[in-house]
Amino acid sequence: MTKKAFELTGYREASLMSLSAGDYSSLEKLINLLEREFYAYSQREYVFSLPSLRVGSLNPKILNFLRKGRTSTITLAIEAASERLRRVINKKIEIEELYKDLELAFKFGFKKIKLYFMIGLPTEEEKDLEEIVKFYKDLNRTFKGLEITISASIFVPKPHTPFQWERQITIEEALEKIKYLKSELKKNFKSHQPEQSFLEGIIARADKNFYFYLEEVFKRGARLDSWKEYFNFSLWKKTAYELGLELKDYLRERDLKEELPWEHIDLGIKKEFLLKEKEKAYQEIYTEDCRWGSCSNCGVCKGEIKNYLSEKEKEEKKLVTISDIIKNPDETFWYEIYYDKLGVSKFLSQLEILRLIELVLRRKKIPLSYTQGFNPRPKFVCGPALPVGIEVKNEFLGLGLREKVSEESLKGIEIYEGLIFKEVKFKGKEKPSPPVRKTYYLLYPIKEISFKLKSTKNLELKFLGSFYTAIPYKNEISFLKLLKEEFNIDEPLKYFRIIKSYI
Repeated sequence: MTKKAFELTGYREASLMSLSAGDYSSLEKLINLLEREFYAYSQREYVFSLPSLRVGSLNPKILNFLRKGRTSTITLAIEAASERLRRVINKKIEIEELYKDLELAFKFGFKKIKLYFMIGLPTEEEKDLEEIVKFYKDLNRTFKGLEITISASIFVPKPHTPFQWERQITIEEALEKIKYLKSELKKNFKSHQPEQSFLEGIIARADKNFYFYLEEVFKRGARLDSWKEYFNFSLWKKTAYELGLELKDYLRERDLKEELPWEHIDLGIKKEFLLKEKEKAYQEIYTEDCRWGSCSNCGVCKGEIKNYLSEKEKEEKKLVTISDIIKNPDETFWYEIYYDKLGVSKFLSQLEILRLIELVLRRKKIPLSYTQGFNPRPKFVCGPALPVGIEVKNEFLGLGLREKVSEESLKGIEIYEGLIFKEVKFKGKEKPSPPVRKTYYLLYPIKEISFKLKSTKNLELKFLGSFYTAIPYKNEISFLKLLKEEFNIDEPLKYFRIIKSYI
């Protein structure tokens, strides 16, 4: 399935996503399969990562697998620093295992560790925050070769959990807790934005009538709000005010007898079980993991729905892997590509163009050759990057492949609308260099403007009836900057369609 996904999308990065990947009882078996399939030859272009792991789940097999990709940081989910609070949230962790995990990670060359905590947990007290600080300082003294970062997010009491009746702390409370931790941990502390957690809690706990609010916020321009640079909390507050909504009400404590907005959704978990777990949380009593202990009678397991644990390794069939298919993976065959970038593709940056070329060629099963090292990249040879907004004809690209392919199989490939491989030359094992060519530009007026060339020392300009040709005397000079200076206009792309070409 992973191999098929790579082929269909052109991507070569994948994450083994899970709430707790380390608890997957077949994880090592899966890693063995992935290593045989994607890491069995010298050109390791594929990258796999794991999200935050449970303390005690690290082992040499996992760490060695992560080292083969670009993973440089190990993230471990601690949730709470104090043993008391870990009992409340049923997060059974042995601190000795954490120390073993960190020692092992350091041994395998990992120097960056991120420890994930939550603030605003039920029954949390000031001393629980102090425990986070003490916890960090103890680890920092013990593991001097590690760069340890504490990351904290605000606890959201989610539906269908034992804490679904709890209140969520306010933005003001969250900011106060973050302020304390930041003052103690300085640059080693990162936190989630309280305003985003505030909305996360509201959306998680609201009823069906909340849809009209979300629709209105969207109509007013809310987009990509998970990214801080796009998040506009004022828009959310103003919309709520104008619709007469008090957002804080959604995060209040719920009465145990109250009918909750999500109760009509059946996830199989009994309400009686959640109430029992809530009571045990306040009594600070762990519930054992039912995979290894007795059934906790939560109600999820019914018929075929049950725990499926990995059995002992059985003799497996021989897989046809990528390494079986690839011949001489260390060889590189080079091609000179000349492409056009016209129309809307002019808005793509150089990095975006190279990324798209990689994705499209991988989808077409063109065998790209990759560099070696920590961050494998396709073997490209490029000329100077073109400014965004300028079109180009006959641009050069050196392309390295693991195997020979016909020139015709590359010619005519459309990478993006207006971005097409126009000419292809096979160069064998000789790595090409950008050709030395004379550059000129075509300037098509799109808005009326009067200008006068300041001088003819840097630029030759000719008017050919409906457009201009401009030849800079020095290719290394930024053409847009040159136009600004010689034409005395701030934004040349507002007044001209500019196409770069070569003689």
